[in-house]
Amino acid sequence: MSFEEVWPRLTALRSSESPDRTLAWKVLYGRRPQPLLLPVADGRRGRAAIRFFVRSRRWRWWGRLLLSIDRWMPDAGLLPEVHIDHFPVATLFGEGAASTSIYVGSPGPLQKLTIMCPRHLDEPARVAKVSLHASADRAVAREAEWLRMLAATPSTAGFVPRLLDDGTFSCGRRYLVMCALPDGTTSLHFGHQHRAFLAALADKGRSENWTVTTAVQRLHERVRVVRCLLGDGHRQLFEDGLEEVEAALAGRSLPGCLLHGDFAPWNVRLTPERVYVFDWEYAQSRGNPLQDFLHFHLMPRVLQSRRTRVGPAYMRALVQRAADYAAAAFGADGGVAEAAGPLTIHYLLDTVSFYVEASGYMDARHPVMRAYLTLLERRHAWLPNAAEPLSVERIGYGR
Repeated sequence: MSFEEVWPRLTALRSSESPDRTLAWKVLYGRRPQPLLLPVADGRRGRAAIRFFVRSRRWRWWGRLLLSIDRWMPDAGLLPEVHIDHFPVATLFGEGAASTSIYVGSPGPLQKLTIMCPRHLDEPARVAKVSLHASADRAVAREAEWLRMLAATPSTAGFVPRLLDDGTFSCGRRYLVMCALPDGTTSLHFGHQHRAFLAALADKGRSENWTVTTAVQRLHERVRVVRCLLGDGHRQLFEDGLEEVEAALAGRSLPGCLLHGDFAPWNVRLTPERVYVFDWEYAQSRGNPLQDFLHFHLMPRVLQSRRTRVGPAYMRALVQRAADYAAAAFGADGGVAEAAGPLTIHYLLDTVSFYVEASGYMDARHPVMRAYLTLLERRHAWLPNAAEPLSVERIGYGR
């Protein structure tokens, strides 16, 4: 996907307001799936937007270089300039808001815009999320609901951004506006601040029979929904995995915890005082107690270079780390540490089925899907108690 494909949906966004001026942006990374729109004639805020939105140092450097060259040689047309005379910026940030930057999210049915409005006078910087598809409206509405609930709960209020507004544009798309988080850092290292955050969520869990937990019921319902989207091999893989998890955890009492749902390093900002966590659209109640821990460690690895292996040795080490974490977080006799292996299978099945449901088809070439399906198929190599799975050839997603 490129900017040309996003542009029609971008220009379709409008509210009932009557704008008094045309807004203009420079398009950066326009040929990539996630372009960035920077304010025209405001290089300082353009560079700030690159720092805010772009995680990769290499792409940050490249973006700043392109922005500088475009300012030095404006007639060269290095960065395309686009104009919209009805973009609903006043609805989001109020009259007089200027120099907004727009980041286009990952392509797909849940695609959204993230819009930053920098600090103005005594006002804090603000960030808005806007759905680009009708299928993403519910995700934006859910995030607003979660932010309200978390802000009203003392144990979690300090970890989340403050919700300022949410609603629906006249074109039908949902939006929310929140305060921008303080400047901070991200880290692939799971440290004490990450533990403190997950402990705040774990406090909401109470132990119950695993076979009747919301986590089990939710996964069964999703698998039922996506069955028709799976081939015979993948369908059998899901059924075998579910049976093994249920057999291993039958009769066990385990806590069902509040989950962030996408607890990855890029959704966490570390400051000396505390950790802030954003992107709550996939939050769940009464979920797998190890899901956020596993997601934090596994998701970045499968999205890295192809040279990074997620093989049996890594998975055995990760399951052991998950068990050690569970013993510290829930107690050695809490049952979670002993269930680390089956709970890892549950997490993999939950993530794959979520991707299938959101996409409407099985995209086995997606790096996350490919990696997680392979881990499920080869689970006997890193989970000794797992049953022998189907062959790779039958599943059909490569070696």
